[in-house]
Amino acid sequence: MAVVLSFMVVIYGIALDYNLGNFGGPSIEFILFLFSLTLLAANEGFQVAVLHSQHIAAEDIRTQGHHRAACVHELMFGTPAAPKVGRVKNLLMGQSFFVVVCSFTLANLTTFDGMPNFLGINDTTFRALVCSGLPGIIIVINVAQLTPSLLAKEYPLRCLNIPGIYSTIYAALALEHCGVVHFVYVLYGIINSTFFGPEVPVDEMPDLLSNHPYSSHGTSTHGSAAAGNDESNDDDNDDDEQGCVVAVEPAVAVAKSTAYFIKVAFSTLLTVLCVAFVIGSIGTGHSSVDISVGAAFVVSLLVLVIVTYCEGLKVAVVSTTHLRSDDLGDWPNAQRVHQLLNNDVKEGVKKFLIGRQLTVVPLGFVFAHLTHFVHMNRENFNSATYFLIVEAGLPGVLILLQFAQLTPQLLAEQNSIPFMNIPGNYLLSVWTLQLEKLGIVNFTWLFYGVIENLLCTKRKDGEEYQQPAARNPLTSCLQDDSGHGLLFDCSFRSGPEPESAQL
Repeated sequence: MAVVLSFMVVIYGIALDYNLGNFGGPSIEFILFLFSLTLLAANEGFQVAVLHSQHIAAEDIRTQGHHRAACVHELMFGTPAAPKVGRVKNLLMGQSFFVVVCSFTLANLTTFDGMPNFLGINDTTFRALVCSGLPGIIIVINVAQLTPSLLAKEYPLRCLNIPGIYSTIYAALALEHCGVVHFVYVLYGIINSTFFGPEVPVDEMPDLLSNHPYSSHGTSTHGSAAAGNDESNDDDNDDDEQGCVVAVEPAVAVAKSTAYFIKVAFSTLLTVLCVAFVIGSIGTGHSSVDISVGAAFVVSLLVLVIVTYCEGLKVAVVSTTHLRSDDLGDWPNAQRVHQLLNNDVKEGVKKFLIGRQLTVVPLGFVFAHLTHFVHMNRENFNSATYFLIVEAGLPGVLILLQFAQLTPQLLAEQNSIPFMNIPGNYLLSVWTLQLEKLGIVNFTWLFYGVIENLLCTKRKDGEEYQQPAARNPLTSCLQDDSGHGLLFDCSFRSGPEPESAQL
């Protein structure tokens, strides 16, 4: 019901042009709203789908009739004769940029100013529930984030086979290749070497969550590939995974190093300019949020700190689920967090991830409003510059993305336990668990089941190769004890596919 009412409020507000964004009138803004919502859902979905299908060979995917998905797989991982390594990390960085841009756009489109109190309730309550952006937050979390993530987890190949997914992934890779967010590597190196340990060279950074389909144990199976260093050495995997490292000519290596330096210099300069612009604009009172300058700075800093905690702790928690809490005796804060999420609370990790999402999205909306400078004189910019800087909020996007999202994710990937041991993580974990109890995302389970029944067959991707497993924790609220759906005639299975049974 909350999602339906949120859509009604958003449609009403955009139709009468009460929203903060000035993107060319209600007609264009409706199109932009649907486009941003669709692009956000596509990015959230293909991220999960790529990670869940990376161990499958492209030819096996093509054999199942998922030709577009096979093309996506070859774009990400190459072929046995020409493997591509490191693209998962590149994809996640480009994808994160699109996610933040879409979130900022939706924040400006679904936050309303001057809307009359058509509900007849207290004005303060009306502004808090309707005009504050809460309807947009509910829509984004339920429709554009959790639902596509769940569908992509259960049906990764069908998700990658959707028309337009290949182009979206290609755009994310191209954006990362342009070097817009390469300042992240500088920031990561400084913080990591100062607080955690020696800096890991960029070319030795882990391919986040990657399990390359054309890697081998011991040496590469391809004539053009030489044996490389271990891509990962996780405690829960007895077999070292060795990546396919293609031999590179010295001249090519020098050219790549030069290109990397140029990208880092460009990204650093761009980031410094964005930070200076945001500080100057907030300091001169141009923020769209009607609070004092000092309060705006304090809230902005607080948002960045909390989002940094949420993004880093997410990676740290997921990376340490295979460990026992007793193994973390030397890290007391990390041990408390691990004990709480993995032992004390049933399905604690899942609830933490949902509560984290309910924390990050509203904070992203707040930061978007703080860095949306609607009171700035338009005559100082040309049309394109004004749109990128003021309407799209590009400076705020880059600041939030690089300082509070990508950097803590890289730090936590390299230093999972030390990051989890940072003071404050236990309180954040308790907060997310309490937030999940509110039931804001209950609509997600219903929406997920409806879409699955309408668009997906009852058999999951590759389910014929899977052994029966326990109920899927992400869909347990829709299942009885036998694992069958309470609302829909479908069964769910959990657990990874056997390595010996590739599609």
